[in-house]
Amino acid sequence: MIETEETSFTRTLWPVHLKPQEDELLSSWLARLALAHGQTVATFTSQVWPGRILVARDVDLWNDPEMFETLSIKTGTPPARVFAATMASYEGWLFDKPRKCHLPWALPRYLNISPHRPFGLQFCPWCLAADKEPYFRRQWRLAFVVLCPLHRTLLLDRCQSCRMAVCYERQTAKEPGTRWRLTQCYRCRTDLRKFAAPRYRTPVDSAELEFAVLLQTALQRGWIEMPQNGVIYSHLFFTGLHQIMRRLTYGRMAQPLKAALYRSYWIDLPIDYLPDKAVIFEHLNMPQRRSLLQAVNRLLRNWPANFVEFCQANNLASHFLIGDHKKDLPFWYLRVVREHLNKSAHKVSDEEIISIVNYVRNGGDQPATEALRPFISPGVCTRARRAGLIKRKEYLGFCPHCHATKRQFKGGLSAHGTQQYRCGKCRRVYQQDYQSGRTRPRLSPPSFQHSKHDSRSASVES
Repeated sequence: MIETEETSFTRTLWPVHLKPQEDELLSSWLARLALAHGQTVATFTSQVWPGRILVARDVDLWNDPEMFETLSIKTGTPPARVFAATMASYEGWLFDKPRKCHLPWALPRYLNISPHRPFGLQFCPWCLAADKEPYFRRQWRLAFVVLCPLHRTLLLDRCQSCRMAVCYERQTAKEPGTRWRLTQCYRCRTDLRKFAAPRYRTPVDSAELEFAVLLQTALQRGWIEMPQNGVIYSHLFFTGLHQIMRRLTYGRMAQPLKAALYRSYWIDLPIDYLPDKAVIFEHLNMPQRRSLLQAVNRLLRNWPANFVEFCQANNLASHFLIGDHKKDLPFWYLRVVREHLNKSAHKVSDEEIISIVNYVRNGGDQPATEALRPFISPGVCTRARRAGLIKRKEYLGFCPHCHATKRQFKGGLSAHGTQQYRCGKCRRVYQQDYQSGRTRPRLSPPSFQHSKHDSRSASVES
């Protein structure tokens, strides 16, 4: 560290140009740069970027090209490495595109809210204690990361002495000549590495650890293998995972599903549902997110059997599981919901119609409509014939209107029971053996004939 009066920010390189460490947050890197120059984060950022109050902004979420360019030039760091320290660099790996209000899976820090929320940035005290130069990891800001796979313990999201959230942007040197540390609590000034003790360790079971490693491995690789779907991109997997969590805590079904999870898997969600208030996964605290992840882990096992069984047992239909995010949902999730949990009428596809026709025909002639009715309805047959998927059987005939001899089809029976034919060219109906109504014998109704015979008999007898 250098003295404050010796600091000069007008040079090409700063006097101390630290590089970001592996998977380090941008805000953590800025705090270490400020600490190396003997200043607080607020003083350092106000001198480097005058007129901008960056200490109240969550710089980890913002894609600020001006800030990235300054850090790249003054520290000699490649621009790609600077951008990789932000949460926005997860685009294409964790989410498809960022939303307007927040980034999916990113934990909020509430820097501009006073008093400060009691949780936010997570940390592992054992990792901080093992670092030669402590820093905060980027993965600690992910909502689905609740444990440290290296030390097999749950992460902490607040100071265990004063119960306040980690916020190194608010560090100040309260006493003259003292030096603040990145790992100290800004309120009670307790070193967070002090909590690397057995009393603060919360062990996790093997199933929970395996699921956490699976999620982090999928994020690092950029792909994951799903049953019945093969290899899919990681951001598609996490999008479907986020949808399942939203549905488990949505609206009026949240309380019944909470009881169903306890009955099925003995998982108690410590979430208090309030009417007319949505539950956002990123805004939940550590125990709440941990329980919800355990529930999702059980539903993803033996995919999709466990998921379908749970949804059918609790009457969860496709319209509820899809919701208003139909365009954003991945195929591996929509496919299971539509095939197994769709209660609406199934629309027969063209491929299914062609397969049914080939099965009924079995190498013979074109099947009639009566032969297809055990498999598809007459309405589907009509739609398929109009679309040309089922060829109608042609008959030998002569259209008296257009004089065509080809594409002559049966057109049903007339009112008198005579076979009619329809011309496929002019679309008109005709009869081959046409008989007018005048050539047919007229028969009176039996009741009328009986009454007429009785009247004649009466007149003769009289």
